[in-house]
Amino acid sequence: MIEFTIDSIIYSDVKIVQPVNGFRFSVDSPLLYRFIREKAGVKNILDIGSGSGILSVLLLKKFSKAQIDAVEIDKLMFECLCKTVEINGLSDRVKPYHCDIFKFKPSKKYDLVVCNPPYRKIGTGRLCKEDRENIARFNESMNIEDLMDYVSKVLKNRGLFYMSYDADMLVDIIYFGRKKRLEPKRIRFLHSSLEKQARLAFVEFILGGGAELKIEPPLIQKSEEFENLLKSK
Repeated sequence: MIEFTIDSIIYSDVKIVQPVNGFRFSVDSPLLYRFIREKAGVKNILDIGSGSGILSVLLLKKFSKAQIDAVEIDKLMFECLCKTVEINGLSDRVKPYHCDIFKFKPSKKYDLVVCNPPYRKIGTGRLCKEDRENIARFNESMNIEDLMDYVSKVLKNRGLFYMSYDADMLVDIIYFGRKKRLEPKRIRFLHSSLEKQARLAFVEFILGGGAELKIEPPLIQKSEEFENLLKSK
């Protein structure tokens, strides 16, 4: 029998259902949420690889009038997603879909798309014991070029796309993004310390945006700012 926990993140009234054993969200998702800027007129959001639903639930704090389609391929994580939506009373705002994102054919285009995708190519990095952890960490099931192509087709012109990615593989998402008219506009790097190279990159793209990129100040783990970004309200 699968056991679950119910955890709060950032906001005390946000409840996230997760399996006790297996893949659980890390700081990547709440930090990506903090990186996303508020924008008027955002009504339709797509959450790709929603996992336990953390980004979908948090984004409704930032976009109070939005509707979210949350797509998750893993059966157990989809169960967590559905439980998260239910326990937060958001069944009228978040619609979960259990399928491969590349087989998901929406009837509308989105104002904003968000994805916290697998990071490493198979053959690099440490493999996990649980298959679903490998799906979450490696991009065998979500090729970056295919992802950028898909996002460019479901996003409205001038729509926003947000993702986090391994910093040392950043060139991949910029290269394939620009091929699909997804222009990088903001980047912020996460470092374990000032002496260490960046670990993660949080990136904002605009479909059809002009060529102007802002590199924001680095975010350092264990800093006061880092702790405040994760602090419950």
